[in-house]
Amino acid sequence: MNGENQRVVIGRNAVGEVLRSGARIRRLYLAGKGGGRDLQGLADQARRQGVQVVSSDRDTLERISGGVRHQGAAAVLDPFAYADFDWLIRTVKENRGLLLVLDSVQDPRNLGAIIRSAEALGAGGVAIPRDRSAPVTPVVERTAAGATSHLPIARVGNLARTLERLKKAGYWVVGADSRQGGDPVKLDLPPPLALVLGSEEKGIRPVNLRQCDALVQIPLSGRVDSLNVSVAAGILIYELLKPQ
Repeated sequence: MNGENQRVVIGRNAVGEVLRSGARIRRLYLAGKGGGRDLQGLADQARRQGVQVVSSDRDTLERISGGVRHQGAAAVLDPFAYADFDWLIRTVKENRGLLLVLDSVQDPRNLGAIIRSAEALGAGGVAIPRDRSAPVTPVVERTAAGATSHLPIARVGNLARTLERLKKAGYWVVGADSRQGGDPVKLDLPPPLALVLGSEEKGIRPVNLRQCDALVQIPLSGRVDSLNVSVAAGILIYELLKPQ
């Protein structure tokens, strides 16, 4: 069911956001029994939009979702459409916004949580490399709770060259580094900004770190000396986007 020529969005929140986004849904599979008012609301909205609704049993939903917890709802769409990176650069710059660039974030749940925070906090988009990165999968979309339907996500090639392109386009590149970064509250750089986040294990790779104009870290006062990358992303996006 999860072929390359289709995309499966799983979970009530994610399916609801896809419906609200107006994306073309091929079919909506909903649990036939015990779904409650939430599933009935999804069915009613889907039918108003001309989407085929299929009442399904547990085994069918498990097969469609590939074992991911589905909450009785799964939508089958065309393959996920990544944004054009050139368009994304222009759009974020025109809006004087923030573009998130991820270096080697390979856990799909972390990627989904970062996308959710980025969309909720007002970032302009996310760029992920084609290599050394989780792509947008059903797990990512369910964790993002529908944010992938609203936030443009682009895939790029060589990340160091990508950061060079952003700088030439007028972006300030800010790297998150827990070992040598400054307080993001004190950062004084005008938009547009590109915030680079690395993997939890190794952080931003040195070749990409050298492209950063400034480095920031989150001051910690507890005994734990690090944060999950998705948590750190939310804090830094908030700090960099809040009015000065």
